[in-house]
Amino acid sequence: MKVDVTIKLFNLKGEPLETQVRVKQEDETYKVEAVHATLGSICSDALLSVLPGDEKVSGKIKYDNWQLAKLLLNSGKAEVNVTAEQIVTIKDRIAKSFGTVVVGPVYALLEKD
Repeated sequence: MKVDVTIKLFNLKGEPLETQVRVKQEDETYKVEAVHATLGSICSDALLSVLPGDEKVSGKIKYDNWQLAKLLLNSGKAEVNVTAEQIVTIKDRIAKSFGTVVVGPVYALLEKD
């Protein structure tokens, strides 16, 4: 399935969903800024988050999640190909990482045919 990772996410009122990013300043310090969340950024955050029970997850699964997050966030492409199994993993991590305001739009986008 092709997923457009650049799609920006909105709440039910049409307001942008925001996420926090660290931006390196000229003086080598970092500043936290709010940016409009994209499907790729939210899915990557969920895949890279440490969740309850992750201490029991194998290194292979953690590595696969990291590889998938890297694909979604750093591919340099708007659309990336993901498997049905990867979609299941993303949805599981999204559901465990975020509330309904994020789960709703992400699931809607990932369940498109």
